[in-house]
Amino acid sequence: DVSVLPAVRPYGDFLRWLASRDAGVAEAAWRRALAGLEEPSLVAPTAPREATIPQSMRSSLGEEETARLVAWARERGVTVAGVVQAAWALVLGRLLGRDDVVFGLTVSGRPADLVGVEDMVGLFVNTVPFRARIDAAESLEAFVERLHREQVALLDHQHVRLADVQQWAGHQELFDTGMVFENYPAESQKVEADFDVVRTGGYNGTHYSLNLVAALRGSQLELELSYRADVVDGGRVREVLGWLE
Repeated sequence: DVSVLPAVRPYGDFLRWLASRDAGVAEAAWRRALAGLEEPSLVAPTAPREATIPQSMRSSLGEEETARLVAWARERGVTVAGVVQAAWALVLGRLLGRDDVVFGLTVSGRPADLVGVEDMVGLFVNTVPFRARIDAAESLEAFVERLHREQVALLDHQHVRLADVQQWAGHQELFDTGMVFENYPAESQKVEADFDVVRTGGYNGTHYSLNLVAALRGSQLELELSYRADVVDGGRVREVLGWLE
C-alpha cells in the first residue's frame, strides 16, 4: 500500500528540467574547461575494451589525520571531497608524469535548484571530466582552492553526456581512471518499523583501469581503489594508494 509512503516529485519533472537547459551554454563552458588539453590521461592506453571483474584495495586515514584534514578544508572554504579530488589529481600526475591530467568524476546529477530532487527515484548519476593543471610553483593551498573554483563554475553543466564533452574536447576518450566521493547519509537515517536493520552494505564495480571511492564514515576517511588486474599490476596499485595517503 504505497499510500503510506511520503509523496515524491515525479521523475518527469527532472526530464523537463533537463530539456530546458541551454545546450550552447553548457558546450561553451566545457570547451573553456578543456581548452588546450593536448592528450588524454590513460593509465593503460592499450587495454582491451572487454573489462574484467575488478579487484580492490582499501585503506583509511586515522581519526586524528581525518580530523586535521576536515579542519584544513574548512579553514579554506572547500569541501573534503575537493581536497581528495586535488590529491587524486596529484597522484595521477605523478603516475603519468604529466602536469595536465583529467579523470572521470562521478557526480550525483541532482540539480540543487530543482526542489524535491533529493527524494526523486530515477537515473541521475553522471560521470564528467575533472581536469587539473599542476603548477610546481603553486602552493598546495592555492592549488586546492583553484580546483574548487573551477569545479564550482561547472556545477550547472554536470548533466551533459560524457560522449558530447569528449567530442568537444577533440578526443575520443579522455581518461581511463575515475573517482567518486560518497556523500549520502545512509548510516544516519532512522527506520521506523517493527524490525531492526542490522547491517547495510554495497558493492562497487568499475570498467576503468583505476577507480577511487572515498567516503567519510564516522571519524575516518575511507579509501577504496578498484582496478582492472588484467591491465594494472596489484603492486603498483598498492604504491598508488600509498601516494594518496
